[in-house]
Parts: sequence; C-alpha cells; structure tokens
Amino acid sequence: RFAAHIPPPQWQDDEIAVTGLDSTRHLRWQSGRLRLQHLHQLEAAFAPLSPNLCRIAFLHHPPAYMTPRSYPFTSLATHGLDLVLTGHGHRSKVGLVDNWQHHSCILVQAPSACSSRLRGEANGYAMIFIAMPTIAVEIRSWNGGKFRPQPAQCFYKVDNRWLGRPVPHHPELPPSNQAA
Repeated sequence: RFAAHIPPPQWQDDEIAVTGLDSTRHLRWQSGRLRLQHLHQLEAAFAPLSPNLCRIAFLHHPPAYMTPRSYPFTSLATHGLDLVLTGHGHRSKVGLVDNWQHHSCILVQAPSACSSRLRGEANGYAMIFIAMPTIAVEIRSWNGGKFRPQPAQCFYKVDNRWLGRPVPHHPELPPSNQAA
C-alpha cells in the first residue's frame, strides 16, 4: 500500500520528458499489466508539454510478458509516446509498436546488463541517441573483455508515426555505426 503515497518517477529537461510506469502485479513477477491508471498517468505527465519533446516511458515488462487482461502496448503509442523502455526478458529487442490510428512508438527491450541468467544472448545494454525527430538505438554486448556495439537501428518521426528507415548521419552516433 505504500506505493499509493509515492509519486511515479519523472524527469524533464529541454529535450526529453520521462515517466516510469509500474507494470508489476502483486505477488506475480513473471507477467505484468498495463492498467487504465497508466494511460491516465501518461496524459497527466505529457499533455501540458511541448510537442517537440521526446516522450519516454519505462516499465519492467515488455509486451510479450503482459497478461491478456492488460491494455495493449499499442495504447502507449496512442498516448503520444516516442520511446518505451523495458527489461525483464533478459534479451534485447528494438522495434516499432504501431496502432490502428497511425501512431507508433519505438520499443527498446534491453538485455541483462550483468546477470548470470542469460537467455541465449550476452549481457549488454542499450545506448540511445536522441536528436528529434530522429532516434538511434545501439545495443552494446559483452564479449568477455568489453562491451561491443552492434549495428545501430535508426528511426525518423513523421507526424505521429515513427519509421524504421535509415538515417544516414545521426548527429550523436559514432561514425562506425552510421546507417547506410
């Protein structure tokens, strides 16, 4: 019950606005749930902000671990998110979440950073480069001696829709990982 008295974590600066959503379920850690309160929380956090900010939400459970009675992940795109960061699966995944209303957001599921419970993938983390209207995501995997970058996936925003197409010169991405 103490969680009812703790506000959700939030951060905002001149370029990004971030909020955390609690996808956990009481006494069940294997699967999570997006609730109506999460969608209200997104509206409250992001509605008064400039449309030029990159809107980011983070939660523990990715779409594959949500219960059938959960709100669909496409609801996050409808509520104006640009980027959704998750974990839980111990595997990396980068892709688009599209909905029927022609909105989309980018899903980044980070691998485990330092776990011994690997799921067929080395430990690693996601490095995200944001220069709206572009976002580049680079997974960096541990090779036993250091973290090595994988090829970056780049996205470009047109209206309310993110497109997964090459962005030839992302301003913050190291030259060796630029998209073709």
